[in-house]
Amino acid sequence: MENEIILQTLSIAIFLGMLAQFIALRLKIPGIILLMGFGILAGPQVLGLLHTDQIPEVTAALISVAVAIILFEGGMTLNLADLKLAPRAIFNIIIFGPIITMVVIAVCVHYILGINWGISFLTGSILVVSGPTVIAPLLARVRIAKNLKEILTWESIIVDAVGAIIMVVVLHFIISESNTHLQTLGHFLSRVVVGVVVGYLTGKFLVYLVPRKLIIHEHLSLSILSIVIFTYWVSNHFASESGLLTATIAGLMLGQFKHPAIERIREFKEGLSTLIISILFVLLSSRIDLGNITRYGWKIILVVLAVLFVARPLMVFLTTAGTSLNLREKLFLTWIAPRGIIAAATASLFTFVLVEHHFPQAEALETIIFLIIISTVVLQGLTISPVANLLGVNALPRDGFLLVGVHPFSIAIAKHFNDVGIPVKLVDNNAEYIEEARSQELDVHECNIMDEETLEELGLERMGTMLALTDNDQTNTLVCRLGRKLLGMENAYQVVNTFMSNITDDVLLNFEGKLAFDMKLSVNTLNDKLTSGRLSVQRYDLKKAGDSYEMPENMLFPLFFIEKGRVIVAENDEKILSPDMIALQLT
Repeated sequence: MENEIILQTLSIAIFLGMLAQFIALRLKIPGIILLMGFGILAGPQVLGLLHTDQIPEVTAALISVAVAIILFEGGMTLNLADLKLAPRAIFNIIIFGPIITMVVIAVCVHYILGINWGISFLTGSILVVSGPTVIAPLLARVRIAKNLKEILTWESIIVDAVGAIIMVVVLHFIISESNTHLQTLGHFLSRVVVGVVVGYLTGKFLVYLVPRKLIIHEHLSLSILSIVIFTYWVSNHFASESGLLTATIAGLMLGQFKHPAIERIREFKEGLSTLIISILFVLLSSRIDLGNITRYGWKIILVVLAVLFVARPLMVFLTTAGTSLNLREKLFLTWIAPRGIIAAATASLFTFVLVEHHFPQAEALETIIFLIIISTVVLQGLTISPVANLLGVNALPRDGFLLVGVHPFSIAIAKHFNDVGIPVKLVDNNAEYIEEARSQELDVHECNIMDEETLEELGLERMGTMLALTDNDQTNTLVCRLGRKLLGMENAYQVVNTFMSNITDDVLLNFEGKLAFDMKLSVNTLNDKLTSGRLSVQRYDLKKAGDSYEMPENMLFPLFFIEKGRVIVAENDEKILSPDMIALQLT
């Protein structure tokens, strides 16, 4: 009978989890809202389809492993090179933020709800974490200033790992009355040491394993996943719950390693994390005791308001005092701190433990945590864009062009972009035309466009479109993929130099690139004709020539269309009547 209950619960949770993600994507709302709604609806208090209360050991084990995988994937997304250049506020928030948050929330919970200090501090320790699984989707929906994005991203991942250790220390302290302060400190340090050491060794082994082709690439991602889960268990065996820190550090180390396979591993982990998060939120939400909400009444709403408008603002303003952040940036940080799967999972796990120890008021823990998760995700998820607009912390518009390849053709294009006020950068590792571009006061950089570390230093925040104009089709294709994946550019175009090129439409689609100017052309031939004076790049403003938008004499074909202050790469002949354009002309 238990096997049937497990199968039913997991099957329904998987189906509802992915259904919620699909609907949320269609409606463009945070997925967690529907995940929790479906979980409550399918739970034992409503439809009775999910039976997590009857299989607590299975649920607890699933939660533990799932959280480790999520933190490993989160660690892989961090770039230590960014941290070196990051604002000092990040370090203050990571080091001092968790303690401030825990203490303030504990005081609020104790005095508002009348709950004992043990549960109050445990609640505060769980709400230290913000949640990378909800922060990342929120940040993907709005373009905010780079320093704010870095702070929120690093906080969500690093504080999750540190917060997990704090939670466990607090839990052990309140269920063991014999613990002294010295013993509590010992618990904390032992878990940190074990987590760091095992995580470091795991990361070193993974970095050693990936490039040596000991495992076929089809099995590499699954093999790495199995190693991470195993070392997570090993770490927990020596110091309980230190495995969360192990998983985070292992992911962080692997994420810094430069190898083509890392991108495939990262994509696999992202997809797996989405599935795990979907299942867990449905399962955990089904455990919410709705009776506790009515039991505490309006007081529990006061706790939610205290977390939103007292604890978070106080922490942000204390940790960012004396930093370069202005008031508007600090206010934005105070508003964005949604709690996610780590808080939900640990609340459920700790409730299991507290109930086993017959701890008074244990049932309140899960209710408070889930109410705050729902409140923060809904309020902050639906208001992040208008709040960013109101406070003026949006990043500059990505209306610029990154031209890869410096030669007469790209220089001529860049000059026209400058004339119409479009930000443009040129990059190349060929010095032949670099000085000529600089002499014409163009923003040009001599570097290898395929070097990711170099790209980080170029200041490409405003570059929304990449145009690869080298005479090597394979290089252009790889550059387009890099622009989309690494730089997050909305559009990546390339020229294809010959009709015999093996760069087909399917190849462009797979590498997320587009064929510039809707035709194949030779960059070298164009440069020869531009240098000899047989061709030129001209701007045509047909609005000044009357109502007739006929193609000007000697114009070969359009390269770009200028519409409402934006430059658009010509892709087809349908826009041939656009009145303002940059085009090739016979001379």
